[in-house]
Amino acid sequence: MAATYIYGVVYILVTVVTYVRAVCINPTFLRGDWFSMERGADVNTLINDDKLTNKYFSGSCFDRWDDNSTLDANGNHDSKILYYSQTANCYKCYYMLFRTPNIVQYKQSECRTPVDSGTPPTLEDVCSAIAEFTEMWTFFRKEVRTVNCKNTFEGVFQFSYEWDVGGGGICDNENSLIVACQEPGSPYVDNEVFTMEFAKCPEVQSSVNKGIRFQCMGTWKDDQQNVWSGVADLGADVYRERFRCVLTRYDQEEGDNKLRYSMSWWADCSTLKSPYEGPVRLLLQPGRPFRLTQIELAYPDPDMYMFRQACSWNSFTIDREKFNWAYNTFILNPPAPIMCPIRGRFRFTQRGPSTELYRTRIRGITERPRHKIDCREYTSEIKSCDQNPMKILVDAEYCETVDHTGRPIGEYG
Repeated sequence: MAATYIYGVVYILVTVVTYVRAVCINPTFLRGDWFSMERGADVNTLINDDKLTNKYFSGSCFDRWDDNSTLDANGNHDSKILYYSQTANCYKCYYMLFRTPNIVQYKQSECRTPVDSGTPPTLEDVCSAIAEFTEMWTFFRKEVRTVNCKNTFEGVFQFSYEWDVGGGGICDNENSLIVACQEPGSPYVDNEVFTMEFAKCPEVQSSVNKGIRFQCMGTWKDDQQNVWSGVADLGADVYRERFRCVLTRYDQEEGDNKLRYSMSWWADCSTLKSPYEGPVRLLLQPGRPFRLTQIELAYPDPDMYMFRQACSWNSFTIDREKFNWAYNTFILNPPAPIMCPIRGRFRFTQRGPSTELYRTRIRGITERPRHKIDCREYTSEIKSCDQNPMKILVDAEYCETVDHTGRPIGEYG
């Protein structure tokens, strides 16, 4: 009897699963060309979409964690970023702390090599080496982005100063002034810069006659309620001399509304310990109003008019809640028009009792003066234009609808 053989073929389906790490990119606020100082050495760092490169380290973004509790209205936040250097075959963590569009402070770990198995370390492992007291350095953006100076300085201040080099003590000259007079609504450079005029004291050897024009880089508070600012000396070509840090506190108890500041010589915030400790120590006092109109400058004795106006409430007090001054208001009758302090066109909102809200009335007593206009969109408007810069026009119900020719629709045709 012949043997019967049955042959079977068994197919085994093998599924290979590959885990792919999500693409890691640097936060938008971090990208750019930066300057910093680490232990006195100049460091130029270039950060693009996915790489960080300087003379000490060059790596690609490997993993990233964003601290959503620090997220602001513009989408900026603090981040921990793990970079991998293919050249050194190691992983380094940078803890990036967003301060302003021009300032980022950072801490960094040592560069850790993979374990014997070749498995890369995790972000948590490497970043955990960054302790609370790990040294923190400061990135300054080389191409400074425009920020308003009002949070840094606003007004006119007389100041005394003392330097940590040259000796000689404190120089207190009435002509040492900080002038930060921003024009409300101005699109020009006056909102971005302030001037600092150092005047010489004959008895202080280290004092000088020198004026510096600073561009503001932004202001921030730390966890200890210290108030920091970054500024850029527009006359300095060397990066370490161009960028400086400024430190103060708003809870000082100096008399006469005075406020202490410290300032660095270089682009290194770590040299400032308090408003009393730093390479440059300043004591600011609200100064005299300084801005005069062309008409006033033409008077025989213009100095007497300097006290008629101020560019900021800071010319009287630093703290709005603490003041020991009083003033009277004299109103010229009939009033003489002057240039409006606000130039441009703005929308506005009103809050308060309905009986006190501003309402538009036009040549009549009707509740709604434009009731016969087919207006599709109303808005509020306040404007002061170049045609007559001595007038401010306010319209609580401005019609933005235009006709078929593109001209505004009006109640008078």
